[in-house]
Amino acid sequence: MQNSNLSQHWEGMPENIKKIFKCFNMTYFENPFVQSLHYLIQDIHLEFFNNNKWILNPMQFCQDYYKQQYYYPIIHLVNNIGSIYEFTPDYLKYIKVPNENKIISILQHNLTNFDHNKSRFTLLTDKLY
Repeated sequence: MQNSNLSQHWEGMPENIKKIFKCFNMTYFENPFVQSLHYLIQDIHLEFFNNNKWILNPMQFCQDYYKQQYYYPIIHLVNNIGSIYEFTPDYLKYIKVPNENKIISILQHNLTNFDHNKSRFTLLTDKLY
C-alpha cells in the first residue's frame, strides 16, 4: 500500500502553482484572474481541440501545452467552463489558451503576499490606502 502525504505534496509545489490554487480558493470577485480576465485574454491563442487524450482532461491539455498540469483552473476560466465534463470537442471546438507570460505577470504584479490569517491575497491597491 502506498502512503500519501498531502502537506508534503503541497510544500513541494512551485510557488506560482500554490498562488494559482489560492486565487481560485477566493471568492469569485476577489480572484485576481477574474479581475484581470480582459488582460489575460488579450493575444490569446486558439488551439484546435483535436486530441482525444484531452477529452474530459484539461490537466493533460495543460501538461501538453504549458508543461504544467496545474494551470487548468485558468483554462476553465478563460473558456467559460464549469467542470471537466464541458472540456470536450463538442463543447469547445477551439480551446482559448492564454499566454503563460501573462499568467505569471498576474501572479507577480497583481499579488504582493498571502495573508495566512485572512486566507486571501493582499492586492497592491489595498496597500495604497
